[in-house]
Amino acid sequence: MENEMETIERWLPFKEYTKDEKILRQHIERLEKEYDEREKVISRIMGYGTGLESEKALRMYSTRVLEQWEASLERSLAEKK
Repeated sequence: MENEMETIERWLPFKEYTKDEKILRQHIERLEKEYDEREKVISRIMGYGTGLESEKALRMYSTRVLEQWEASLERSLAEKK
């Protein structure tokens, strides 16, 4: 039984698993960072906006659209000052 277990361990792809785990961890960290940035933009839009916006609705827009929206709100606030 011990020999069988050692044979199985030799054939398991531990190196590939470790490599894939590292890549997956990097992707997760990148996604979490992008999510945090997106949430900051949504929070700023909620602060600048008309009050009719909702976080749920804003999350349906792409990050690019949200960033454009935020820039537009910032410009209109700057013009009012």
